[in-house]
Amino acid sequence: MNAQVNSKEDHRQAVDHAERATAQFIAFQVDDREYAIDILAVREIRGWSPVTAVPNSPEEILGIVNLRGAIVPIVDLKACFGDGKTDIAKSNVVVIVRINQHVVGLVVDAVSDILSVNPSSIQPMPELQAGGAKLVPQIINYEDRLLGVLDLNRIIDLEQLDEVAATVQ
Repeated sequence: MNAQVNSKEDHRQAVDHAERATAQFIAFQVDDREYAIDILAVREIRGWSPVTAVPNSPEEILGIVNLRGAIVPIVDLKACFGDGKTDIAKSNVVVIVRINQHVVGLVVDAVSDILSVNPSSIQPMPELQAGGAKLVPQIINYEDRLLGVLDLNRIIDLEQLDEVAATVQ
């Protein structure tokens, strides 16, 4: 009987712990909007450095860089959102992420926080227009801020990345 009581208590504590568990995100800015990506996708955060342009690449790919021997495409998030190209400055930041088997740099204006978020604070993005939740399918309600959660698999067509990589090999 005692083992059964302990088992129920252990189960309750495990459930309580799971409900309190948090997810971690990197928060960043593009223009005047805040976004977040799962911290597990982030490989590193780097300051801006010049890129090598790739002829005939899509508008959202600014170019490529050599990152410790690996050729990494650099993607302009502002262009991905359909808001034109980023006016690159030395203050821009590149967030290096892994998207499936691809390593990609995302140009942002600034990285602001590492957030520990209760899963109950993550909600689906309301459908405000057709396809509006494609790139940002969720929002985080964090303190007095709303941050769009990027779906990295939808930021850029991975076939385009393969084409860019084939161009430089």
